[in-house]
Amino acid sequence: MIFKAYKRAFQSLLDLKVLFLLAVPFFMATLCLILFLILFWTTWTNFLMSTDSFHWLSENIGENFFLTSIKFILILVATVFIFGPLWYLACILLISVFLMPLILPHLQKKFYPDLEKIKGSHFFGSLKNAIKTTFIYLLFLVLTVPFWMFTPIGPLISMVATAYLNKNIFLYDVLQDYASEKECEDFKTANPWKAWSLGISTAMISWVPIINFVAPSLTTLIFIQFYLGSLEEKRKLKSPVVL
Repeated sequence: MIFKAYKRAFQSLLDLKVLFLLAVPFFMATLCLILFLILFWTTWTNFLMSTDSFHWLSENIGENFFLTSIKFILILVATVFIFGPLWYLACILLISVFLMPLILPHLQKKFYPDLEKIKGSHFFGSLKNAIKTTFIYLLFLVLTVPFWMFTPIGPLISMVATAYLNKNIFLYDVLQDYASEKECEDFKTANPWKAWSLGISTAMISWVPIINFVAPSLTTLIFIQFYLGSLEEKRKLKSPVVL
């Protein structure tokens, strides 16, 4: 099912309507990030320069062109590591709140026309899930900042956090209009490793140069295809959810 979800997600990217809708949150989140960095760049860089790491560099290397270059590179790396996940989160939440109601019916009619709607969840349940998932995601990132900044396991931490965000946000968003409460629970308990596998694999996309710019959009399409496809397959088999 995971391979089929990827295949149909790339097919969905050829749909101009879907492509246009998914471009909106990308540009909105990017514009907000650029404006924020323009307004607070001095404050942000002064904060980084005041940390112990930069003081240690100044004391042991001295003020010269080489140190200035190192500081500039470190500031860029820190900016990407800190604001990259926040940009990704903003894109995912914009898609979840504003675009999912537009994209989901379109893809359901195109790929799963016989899938019956069974509204088992509701908007407030999805909103509660989004708030909870976002809080845990941000808390995890904040608690692991030292590992991001001073150890080589930053990318691994990012992938785990992003995988958690992806699999939990889209579970409710995709299924709230199509699955019963029992079916949603089945998805959470039956073979959860497959949801984690899909979460990890989509999180890895955000580390691929150039492709990472469309990671939120591509991830959205992959999870739509995965959950709707699994739901259709489950109903056809009339057995517990097969992921």
